[in-house]
Amino acid sequence: MPSITSIARRALAALTTAVLLGWGPALPVEAESTGIARVDRNGEAGTTVHLAGQNGAAASTTLFNLRVDDDSFVRAYCADLSTSVDPRAAYVEADWEEYPEPREFVDNAERVHRVILSSYPRVGLEELRRRTGLVTLTPPQAIAATQAAVWHYSNGVDLRVGVLSGNAPEVEALYAHLIEVADRGGAAEPPASLEVSPRQVRGETGAPLGPLTVRTTSESPVGLRVNGAPSANLVDPSGNPVTEVRADGEVLLQPDASAPEGTATLYATSDNATVEAGRLFVGKDGVKTQALITAESVEGVSASVSATVSWTPASVPTPSAEASPPAAEPSPSPSSAAPSPAPSEGGSPTASAPSGPVVIAEDKRPENDLAFTGTWAGTIVITGLVLLAIGGLAMFLTRRRRR
Repeated sequence: MPSITSIARRALAALTTAVLLGWGPALPVEAESTGIARVDRNGEAGTTVHLAGQNGAAASTTLFNLRVDDDSFVRAYCADLSTSVDPRAAYVEADWEEYPEPREFVDNAERVHRVILSSYPRVGLEELRRRTGLVTLTPPQAIAATQAAVWHYSNGVDLRVGVLSGNAPEVEALYAHLIEVADRGGAAEPPASLEVSPRQVRGETGAPLGPLTVRTTSESPVGLRVNGAPSANLVDPSGNPVTEVRADGEVLLQPDASAPEGTATLYATSDNATVEAGRLFVGKDGVKTQALITAESVEGVSASVSATVSWTPASVPTPSAEASPPAAEPSPSPSSAAPSPAPSEGGSPTASAPSGPVVIAEDKRPENDLAFTGTWAGTIVITGLVLLAIGGLAMFLTRRRRR
């Protein structure tokens, strides 16, 4: 039968292990990779961050791998603390203005972009250490600080700082550095890897429809084809047939005169585009999933976009009958008139204050991380007292046995 001293020592070891495990960061949620523009399964885990003013909440951080075609992936940070990544979702490249709610990201997108351009992995770890003087900075700490800085602008949350913050000093220092840099000036939105604008064109038969402008980061020509109207032709502004165009080139669609109405889809494809750091990827067709912002550039990417062109028969003007003057609308009576909204104090509208703490998405909630609140601090104190009591008991029993 084990002695009382042995039992005490085992209890001490078990309790110590439990406490240490409670402080460890949760593993990142893995996502499946089933094709182009999907979150890959092998992300790089950052350390857990503790947030200020969120009831001591903690959030796990991950530098995601976003597979943009069969052969290329780009690393990316999540742009919204409150939304989970759907591993089944297909992603498409989007402009900042196409970011789903909340709108804080759109309002602060240039600052988020500056954070991305000023930190890991866009800036190598050694260079980042040199710039900040943080010689012991690790990749997980750099990921955590960068992600926290992104959330600062996209969700309006702050990193908790101080001796009992739960955050490493390196994370706090890099976070403060990135906020300072971003507040000095943001960075403009980078160009899309490939886009056609406008995305929809409507017109009448009898003349080429467009123009549609093709913009790309590729230095190679962009291939063009039409689907849905085999007899329609693609022409340049001079009327010459084209099957490809270079960056900023224009193209028009000439419908077949024998087809008085119809719809065609223009497809533009590139095999050598560049996805720039700071580009946004969102769920395709409005699918709800975590929006991702690219943290580096990747070259040689295959990209494809489309635009819709539709046409109807040319309208024939007909003589119009003499129009009779419209009847005067009766003016509303004072009793039926809608009341004017009362002006806010100061004579201008005011923004509403946040309703409460930001909700942390399920896939960012650490499983083994205690929140740094008064309860957390109390737990630490109680645990320490228990450890001291068990240690004292073990020493007392050991001395008694020796007598």
